[in-house]
Amino acid sequence: MVYVLILAGGKGERFWPLSRRSLPKQFVSLGEGVSLLQETFKRALTITSPERIYAITNKNQFVIIRKQLPRLKKENIIIEPEFKNTASCIGLASIILRDIDPDALMVVMPSDHIINPASKFKALVKKAIGVANKTGYLILVGIKPTYPATGFGYLRFSRTVKEGVYNVNNFFEKPTLRKAKAFLRNKNFAWNSGVFVWKAKSILDDIKRYMPKLYNGLEEISLHLNDNADKFIKKNYKNFENISVDKGVLERSDRIKALVSDFFWCDVGSWRALEYILPKDRFGNIVRGNFIGVDTGGCIIFCKDDHLFATVGLNNLVIVKAGNATLVCPKERLDEVRYLYNEIRSRENLRDFI
Repeated sequence: MVYVLILAGGKGERFWPLSRRSLPKQFVSLGEGVSLLQETFKRALTITSPERIYAITNKNQFVIIRKQLPRLKKENIIIEPEFKNTASCIGLASIILRDIDPDALMVVMPSDHIINPASKFKALVKKAIGVANKTGYLILVGIKPTYPATGFGYLRFSRTVKEGVYNVNNFFEKPTLRKAKAFLRNKNFAWNSGVFVWKAKSILDDIKRYMPKLYNGLEEISLHLNDNADKFIKKNYKNFENISVDKGVLERSDRIKALVSDFFWCDVGSWRALEYILPKDRFGNIVRGNFIGVDTGGCIIFCKDDHLFATVGLNNLVIVKAGNATLVCPKERLDEVRYLYNEIRSRENLRDFI
């Protein structure tokens, strides 16, 4: 059977101050509609039935998920005792699904992506499901680049194609602008969307091969899934390496394949993502909220309340007001917001602002 795993435990540090500990970015709406998590759940429903959709998160976000996704079964929310990146959380979900269904086929979906149209996404994932089920390959969903993005990971795939399935030759993480422009010109590159399709058994086999310490811990947890599971999850998690499934397994595996499509995809990693998902005014500004500007262009201005932004002579800035905090930052330094977030967190008198 086909199961969907939604990765819903992210912190969204680069989306501060809208993204907070109490409500990270996957739980907020960037427009007037539903949250990024709710959109992800809607996509998951095009792949499988609600009883076979799972989410993995932390205990602090359990209540939010229950509120935002009333159709998601309570027992289908997997709780991590601490954040150890995607190798651990995907491994944990894999042994749980393998216990439920030895032939479980997983579609792994991050909760902070924007994808359109849903019909193209569904068609590609359905094809990937067929390939993974038939071959045991670990399938990555690639997106044809439309601009030289420096904030995404890339795949380099071969020209050799069998039924639309590509061999993946290399991974490239967040290239320089010069390299990203070269990747855009070369038709053998795709964005790595972070959507994966594979059998639970297949990914566990590769975890065993490339991350044996993680695998041994997961197998101990597996023996106790129906008997004091939380105790053994907590015991083993503290020893797991903090590493992504990409770095820990996929970049080392010889069973990686890719399917590539041209649907619109955006990983909402930082405030710059709004340039690709919201319209601009005639001065190149992206505005959400009340704003009046004189000689102001190329700015991102975001506020959900009645606050008025008034600017004079500004260019290429990001100005965000959310709750009790305001961020002002040049666009080219948005990746450094995570460092600002960590600095605020390190100061006891400022912790209420994160």
